[in-house]
Amino acid sequence: MLLLDEPYAGFDFDTYERFWDLTAERRSAGRSVVVIIHFITDQARFDRIVELRDGLTCASMSSMSGLVARRALLEYARKPLKLVMLVLVPVVLVFVWGPTLADFSKLSGGSGDAASAQS
Repeated sequence: MLLLDEPYAGFDFDTYERFWDLTAERRSAGRSVVVIIHFITDQARFDRIVELRDGLTCASMSSMSGLVARRALLEYARKPLKLVMLVLVPVVLVFVWGPTLADFSKLSGGSGDAASAQS
């Protein structure tokens, strides 16, 4: 078993890709690689994701989507204004900027259909 703590912090993209190639080689050889990180990216690269809090397992997922959804719901439950802003701001921007985007589309050779600019 190989235990790595924040192994790719500071890597450039090529080195980051090579790191994951090496990890895949180890995995194919029947070895376990444990990666300890604070931010999960490229969830498809992981077989299992375990969240630890205060030294205890608090979530174990086969993919990150459940973990992200759970964290988002907890955050929005604690601060409902964030949920309002998450919904309200894009809706207002679409309806306020929709006609302007339609005019721009028309000027640049598009149809200028405001309904398509708002979808």
